Amino acid sequence: MFYMLNLFQRKQKRAQAKKIFIFSVLSGFISAVAAIFLTPKSGKQMREMATDSAKDAKTKIGEVGKEVGTKVKDWSKEAAVKAESLKSKALKVSQDTLKAFNNDLDEADNGVKKTVDKVKSKTTLGSKSTRKTSKKNQEEVEDQRSDSLDL
Repeated sequence: MFYMLNLFQRKQKRAQAKKIFIFSVLSGFISAVAAIFLTPKSGKQMREMATDSAKDAKTKIGEVGKEVGTKVKDWSKEAAVKAESLKSKALKVSQDTLKAFNNDLDEADNGVKKTVDKVKSKTTLGSKSTRKTSKKNQEEVEDQRSDSLDL
């Protein structure tokens, strides 16, 4: 979510920088044209003025272009640093989650083993006691049978 918000903000900054650049170029051009046509000058003076205005506009465009380029580089560096930070945080969270899952799995496995051992021991004890009881009952039945036969 944070990444998407950050991406949206970067797009807004780029769009704003483009608007500023275009506005600067257009305003410089419009100013030059207005100055050329609105001032009463001779043809030679007008040509000189037009040439100077064109050079000024070219200089301004170059300055604004460099400024925009610098800002874009700065923003991209910031974005790269933030992306790396997010990547490392996400990796740490996933590793921690995996460790916790493995610990829970080990605990569950140990619990199951203990339960199986308890059931085995109770079953073995139960089987032994059942066998003993069964033998006693069988002996009693045989004793009763032989007593009854003797009578």
